Amino acid sequence: MKKSIVTFSGILFLIFSLTALSLTVGLPASIQPEALMNHIRYLASEDLKGRYPGTPGSQKAVEYIKEKFKEYGLSPITLPYREVGLRSVPTYEQPFSITIRDLRTFHLNFKKKPSISSHRVEEKKFKKLIPSRNPPNQVDRIENDERFEQPALPSSIPLIFSPEGIYQLDPVFAGYGLVTPDYDAYQGLTVQNKAVIVLDEVPDFLRNYLRTRGTLSLLFEKIKTAQEHGAKALILYVEANLNVFAPYLLYPFRLPEPIAQEINKARKQENFISLEMEISKMLSSVKKPPFEIKIPVVLIPYYPADTPVWLDGKTTFSELKESLEQAFPSNGQKIAFSRKLDFLENWTLDLEIKYRTQEIKTTNVLGFLPGQDIQSCKGILSECTYEVVILGGHYDHLGTNPEGEVFYGADDNASGIAALLEIAKALSKKKYELKRSALFIAFGAEEWGLLGSQFYVDHPVVPLDRVIAMLNLDSIGKGKPLEIHLVGSSVYPKLASISRKYMAQLGLKEGPNLDHFAFEYGTDHYPFHLKGIPSMEYYASNFNELHTLQDIPARIQPDKVAQVAQVVFLTAFELLTTWRN
Repeated sequence: MKKSIVTFSGILFLIFSLTALSLTVGLPASIQPEALMNHIRYLASEDLKGRYPGTPGSQKAVEYIKEKFKEYGLSPITLPYREVGLRSVPTYEQPFSITIRDLRTFHLNFKKKPSISSHRVEEKKFKKLIPSRNPPNQVDRIENDERFEQPALPSSIPLIFSPEGIYQLDPVFAGYGLVTPDYDAYQGLTVQNKAVIVLDEVPDFLRNYLRTRGTLSLLFEKIKTAQEHGAKALILYVEANLNVFAPYLLYPFRLPEPIAQEINKARKQENFISLEMEISKMLSSVKKPPFEIKIPVVLIPYYPADTPVWLDGKTTFSELKESLEQAFPSNGQKIAFSRKLDFLENWTLDLEIKYRTQEIKTTNVLGFLPGQDIQSCKGILSECTYEVVILGGHYDHLGTNPEGEVFYGADDNASGIAALLEIAKALSKKKYELKRSALFIAFGAEEWGLLGSQFYVDHPVVPLDRVIAMLNLDSIGKGKPLEIHLVGSSVYPKLASISRKYMAQLGLKEGPNLDHFAFEYGTDHYPFHLKGIPSMEYYASNFNELHTLQDIPARIQPDKVAQVAQVVFLTAFELLTTWRN
């Protein structure tokens, strides 16, 4: 259920005055800089090796956070799902995997006896083209370090959402593959259990339709239409090149040219760690199809003068498109290109897609602080009317570079986790004053594209419609003195107004608004925002120093971390103690 901050606006100002609340929470000494620095020194120590997911250092960070949650009185949670094969027992961990798929075998073959023409690429015997870059004491980042040499690949490629499988299908040509109020490419065709061949473009008489959709939406629409008509595969011919669809063709050893160039530039930067991480970040930000893709989708580039293998050997794509245009008189009447397509009758299509999966296991760490609403129900959530405030921050970082140098991640984001732990400790001491409950989450795999927070909102331990706000801490230990950025303040101004009140009381100022470039995909608040939960990130750092080898504990400003932690503590305390009017 989509919630708005307006739904609880009555709680914001009506109960506690600033003076009364100041006396209640004990400003400003409830969170101490030295306690925060103790957490940061450990999390950003040599022993943890940059907290790269799936490594011993990452697991040490997890164990440390779990230990502190338990010490500070937070309860473990019960996972409401069984995908990970765990029993429903209380735990502080919510495991998930980082998964990268590479194309292992791809075979597309149009076949008509006696002639055979094919697009084909097959797995070759493994060769050490790219040597292992894993530093000592760091686990392999892929299942098998023996990577295969990339052969000279053909230009056809399956969409990353395509399922694996081996198919032998009869092909059928369906023009532009659309069904609109004025055009039905499937009228008169039988495509059930067949491979549908379509052109990616939109004809001139449907240009207005294109303007209302856009290239990507048209791609998804053509896939959905083929599926709904019972097709078992979709072969999409794209004029000139596939660059417009590059984000949907991200295979580690078959990268589209524009992305390959981007990756090559990234390799020269100090903070480049792995191809897998870069691809994961890219995939996390692309628009997902609004439905499940159940059939393989293969994209093939062409030029207008090309002659498709399955035609008569003379007709070019340009001539084929011209015949399609001529079949549609511009009189506004709904018509279809229904002439019999004899050139495909005696053809078959062989298609094989296999993937190689790279998997890194990691986890979110969760601790629950029940409020009086749940305690009055003796912890039986199904019988409670309760509400929750979520506080979070990510604990993962970049690990080490090929030379074994450590990205310590003191600011990004040991500082946020340190604040999260001390806020948990401070709120736990006041648990009998909390009318609502608090859920603390240390997210994994944020650097891979917000994977931990996205996994949580897809598998919440409390219903999302019970969550009234999400407060996230990320990189809060540097930057200008006394300055804090409230990322999301323009999106949720009433939530921001609570923090501004306490910033003013503490003598802090708000930094320039970053929402225009930092709110979307910025960090772990964003998946919660997409679920309709009022969400805000607290940031206080210097962008130029993030993801560098210089992000070390010695460069942290302890007072800055304490100031941000205090603001978040006070904001959370008000949300947790003030009933709606």
